[in-house]
Amino acid sequence: MKISVLGAGNMSSAIVKALSKTYDDIHIYDKETSAARHLKRAAAGNVKVAADYDELLLDADFFIIAVKPAVCRSLLSSFAGKVKGVAVSIAAGITTDTLGSYLGEIPIIRVMPNINAQIGESVSAICRNDRVSDADFEKAKTIFSQIGSINELDEKFFPIFSTLASCSPAFTYLYIDSLARAAQKLGMSKRESINIAAKAVAGSAKMLLYTDRHPHDMIDSVCSPAGTTIEGLCKLSELGFENAVVRAFEACVNKDKSIGDN
Repeated sequence: MKISVLGAGNMSSAIVKALSKTYDDIHIYDKETSAARHLKRAAAGNVKVAADYDELLLDADFFIIAVKPAVCRSLLSSFAGKVKGVAVSIAAGITTDTLGSYLGEIPIIRVMPNINAQIGESVSAICRNDRVSDADFEKAKTIFSQIGSINELDEKFFPIFSTLASCSPAFTYLYIDSLARAAQKLGMSKRESINIAAKAVAGSAKMLLYTDRHPHDMIDSVCSPAGTTIEGLCKLSELGFENAVVRAFEACVNKDKSIGDN
């Protein structure tokens, strides 16, 4: 099975590196030839750098469009009538209908991964148009399971998912950095503070996943009457922590809709 990947940026690099451990016929292309060659050297298996679009698309079973939305739109017309296999786009905001208007009546899949694909911990959403066979859809799920978990989702929920899974890592990094800065202010080193905060956040997430308990149940289990934790939680509520998260979430969803066609 030939898998062709357009792009050699952060996300496409994560995808190619993961796939190269399992698949042995991967072709990549990027207008920045040096970036494509660097990715080829960094990958584990037989990755070939295509000379141009035609070579990239030739006999490709899956054509993964792994470039930013603005770049994706500018390039789509170049592939009209040339994609013979399944087209897979990871571009935010560009629907399967829009992709089809450029590429023609072909099987099209959308996938929305997140930055944690770089360590095999992506949380990705996937959907398809009605031209994708069940067999090809399962193959696509298997392909993207190499970078983490995959969730089949109605396309109308992609803007929400994009914020929930793709934007939220940045929120989490900001939260961890804020905790570390607070500890640094009180005398602990920044490096040590980040390490401790990151491990605490990771452990807390695992507790939710493995115990299947509601977040509020877990909050209550940590808070003692008149204790330090409830004091901090009350201060966060006083300062509008929950409302700030909700408003930031809504801002991301609205921005996703404004730059795309969801």
